[in-house]
Amino acid sequence: MLARNPLYPGLRNELAQSYLGAAQRNLQAGSEDAYLRNLSTAQRHLLDQVEREPEDAGAHNLLAILSAYRGDLDASRLSFRIAERLDPRDSAPNLNLAEISVYQNQLAEARRWLRRARDRGARPGESTLVEALLAWKQRDLVEARALFRQAKDVEQGEVSTWNGARALETFEDLAAHCCRLSFCGPYMVEACGDMSQAVAQQERAEETLLEELRLQMERTRRVREVYERRRELDIRVDELAEPLDAAEVESAGGTAAGAPPATRGTDTEPGR
Repeated sequence: MLARNPLYPGLRNELAQSYLGAAQRNLQAGSEDAYLRNLSTAQRHLLDQVEREPEDAGAHNLLAILSAYRGDLDASRLSFRIAERLDPRDSAPNLNLAEISVYQNQLAEARRWLRRARDRGARPGESTLVEALLAWKQRDLVEARALFRQAKDVEQGEVSTWNGARALETFEDLAAHCCRLSFCGPYMVEACGDMSQAVAQQERAEETLLEELRLQMERTRRVREVYERRRELDIRVDELAEPLDAAEVESAGGTAAGAPPATRGTDTEPGR
């Protein structure tokens, strides 16, 4: 969600966004204590800003993101609604409300907020990504994968770093990242389960294919060996089948092919 928010003006808002960004990095690094500390610091700055300027839409939007990071989607929805009411032209609250509605299985609401976000100029790659999440929630993995590829084609940078991810190359990467997030995983249990099964099936299919390729290569190797042996035997047979010349016959004490047999002389005269 943080990737879909402009830099809201005001020192406290900027500080809060810096701490929210640090919290995302902590989450990537697996540092839970630092993650919670940065969220608390961001919350302190935002509550101070809302107290000073209660109609600051940016502060309410950031509070909504912070609540989502803590897994409190009801509080997050409330703050996004306040931000949307205070600044109807900003597409970010609408798009974030669409995403939260997906997680909470309010799919008609999700479509409505998605249309409003697009009407207000939401970036096409990011809005298509929310649409992919919506298809995934409905357990349509084929459509979800197609929409993810479409979103990446339009806006690769934003999609690849969605919600603090490092590099999302496939929809499977997106799903795995989502399933680890506090505001996504607990609300997408069935979808995450479907994805785990799909990934396991794909891995088994790839293993089967690799085994078939290995067997095919082994069969090809054996056929080649048989062919080479037969070729060697054919050469030997051809060599043995060649006729011997006269010199070879003489040395062997035999008769060359086609030569008349030699006659032996006698000491007796004819008739004797």
